[in-house]
This record gives sequence, C-alpha cells and structure tokens, in this order.
Amino acid sequence: MRRYYTIVCFALLLTAVACSTKKNTAGTRRWHAFTARYNTYFNGKTSFDEQLETMLNSYHENYTERILMHPVSALPKEKQSAGGPFDRAILKGNKAIKQHSIQRKPVRKPGWQGNAREVAMQNREEYNPFLKHCWMLVAEGQFYNGDFLQAAATYSYIARHYATEPEVVAAAHIGRARCYAEMGWLYETESTLERLEKNGFPAANRKDYDRVYADFLVKSNRTEQAIPALKKVIDTERNRRQRNRMRYLLGQLLTEAGRNDEAYREFGRVASANPPYELEFAARIRQAEVLPPSRWQQVLSMLRRMSKSDKNKNYLDQVYMAIGDVYMSRRDTVQAIAAYAQGRGEERAKRPRLGHLPDQARRHLFHAKGLRPGATLLQRRTLGHAPGVSGLRTRRPPLVRARRVGGARRGGTPARQPSGPRAHARKRSGWR
Repeated sequence: MRRYYTIVCFALLLTAVACSTKKNTAGTRRWHAFTARYNTYFNGKTSFDEQLETMLNSYHENYTERILMHPVSALPKEKQSAGGPFDRAILKGNKAIKQHSIQRKPVRKPGWQGNAREVAMQNREEYNPFLKHCWMLVAEGQFYNGDFLQAAATYSYIARHYATEPEVVAAAHIGRARCYAEMGWLYETESTLERLEKNGFPAANRKDYDRVYADFLVKSNRTEQAIPALKKVIDTERNRRQRNRMRYLLGQLLTEAGRNDEAYREFGRVASANPPYELEFAARIRQAEVLPPSRWQQVLSMLRRMSKSDKNKNYLDQVYMAIGDVYMSRRDTVQAIAAYAQGRGEERAKRPRLGHLPDQARRHLFHAKGLRPGATLLQRRTLGHAPGVSGLRTRRPPLVRARRVGGARRGGTPARQPSGPRAHARKRSGWR
C-alpha cells in the first residue's frame, strides 16, 4: 500500500511538472485552459451571476420618470473607495490569470516566418486560450461594482493584450465605451463607437455594440435616433425582465416624441407580458396618459376596474390622477377635479387644496373657454356647489389677484402688517 501511494504521488508530481506554465505546448495549453475554466473561473462566474441577479431583483424603478436602460446606471458616479458585491468574481478571475497564464513563446518550427498562422502565434502575448474570459470577468466585475474608470483601464489593457484576436479587441472597446457612457463622458463614448463602426468588427460583437449604442443615444437625449436603435435591441434581448423594461422605456421615448398611438401599443405589450406588478401597473397608467381620443371610454373603464382591485390599494392616488387626466382630455372639468381630489385624498388629506392640483387642471379651470354647464361654479372662490369637490378652496389666477395699494388692499380692507424681530429690524433700517 505504501508503494502504491508513492507511485501515485510521483505520477502527480510528473503531471504538475509537465503542465507547468513555463512550458508552452499543445498539451499544456489545453490542460491550463481546462483547469482554469472548470475550477477558478467557474466559481467566479457563478458568484458574478448571483450578484447580478440580486442587483436586478433588488432595484426599484421610478416609473413616473424616464427609466434607465440598465440598473447599473443608478450606481453613484463617484465612490470613496473601490470594491463592492462583485469582489469575489474579480478575485477569482485574477487568481485564474495568475495560476494559468502561459506567456512563454512556443518552439519555433523550421520555416515559421513563411507561415502566417505561425507568425500570428509568435506575436501573441497570452497562449492560454481561455484566459480572455477571465480577463473579461475581472473587467465586468469592476464595471458592476461601479468602478467605471478602473474597468475602462482594464478593458484598454485587454485590447492591447489580445491585439491579435479581433473579437476580443472589439469586445474590449465596446466595454470601454460603456464605461465612458456611465461616467457621463458622452463625447468619448461616441468617438469610440464611431471608430469601431468605421474600422469594422466581427459579427459576433454586433449585439453588444447595438446595446451600448442604444444606451448612448438614450443618455444623449437623441430621442428620434434612440427609438429605432432601442427597437433593434429589444428584438435580440433574451432576458424577459430586461426586455419588458426596455419596451417600457421605448413607450416613454415614443411619448416624448409625440407618437402616442405607438406608445399606447408598446405600453399595452408590456402590461400583457406578465411583468412584475409594479411595471404592469405603471404601463396601464401610461396607457391612460397617451390614450387615443377614440378609446377614452375603454381606458376609463380599465382605470375604474383598477381602482376597485385590492392589489392597487397602495397606488390609488395614481389611478385617480390618471382618471382625472382622462376627463381633462375630454374637457369634463367637473369630473376631472373630483377625480384629482379623490386621488389627493388617498395620498394626503381628505380635502386638499386646488392649488396642489396639476397645472393642466388649473389652466382648464381658469383660462379655458367653452366649459361644460355647471363648471363655471369652479371659478368662484369656493367650490361648495360643485359635485364631489365640496369644501375645496381655489387659488385665484394671477389676472384677478388683489393688488395692494399703499398699506391696504383695494376694497378698503387693511393689509396685514408684518410683525416679529425681523420686521422690527427692517423698520429701523428703513428697508421694506
């Protein structure tokens, strides 16, 4: 038995010596690629995927504003120190590079200078065919940690280190452009992407390029250009959650461009794709905001049903505000104000001030012509006679606001005089 263990240990020692990174043969390259992939890299990639899933699931959107194309864009641009939840992935990637990197030149064969393949082989800096994935894991870990400048430097090194592999070089330049975009360096982002497009890159990198380019256009507020670019990215996105987010963003861009019919369809596709409920709810509300004039009754019925659902008890203020928008688009100011008041009642007090209502409502109340019969009651100082809005106080429009004359208002009512230490100081200094 002792002799058996001796033989086994001797065989393992010979294997370790034969597979040393100091040798560069076909066997050592395959061995180190295999061990790097299924040992260190596997653990690092598993940790990376878990942390990325956690980031996506824990991120909460603000659907009332234009959402971000990627949740990583919400990370702070300036950090006190480097590092974050992806440190383990970075550590494993660096460990694999340190243990399995082969940089020794292979033995030159006779006549190698006349063979283009052999010349390219001699010009390489790294001979482990799998380590490029380890380098990309390190860069991506730094990127998702929010260390964008550090990640950009790593991508630049990858592009130089693998200069003889066009696919790796293109992936590194695309990653560097993405880092620039997250830091707000939009000029550098555009220059990098234009250089890539001009020089050409492998077809395998097209999907990543399109994704970064669409994100750049969105960040640059080039709405008309971003719409077709985002549509192209949505068609190739495999992650259903991310695809629904992008489609919601597309609907927002279409709304900004005034293409409400298309926006209505996109929001409808989001709501019918069984997304998380918050996203479905936001899509339904956005549909109400961009509704075609001919379908207002259908949207109103949908919103009424949403107001009766127990799932929406925390969102009733948004539902009633959307109902008010529908009525306001029909110039039914009485029903609109009633809905707005009910929405504010869910969020704040039972009897909110009309001054807190949207500017659109006040504009229609005080400046629009051709109001429905009975709506003129809303122009009075109180709305006690208007159905559903009893007790609300209005804010007088600027054109009819009382002007002060001297120390009193017009009409003989004395103006309220300021009091307190600050007013006393003003009086002594002669300043008003």
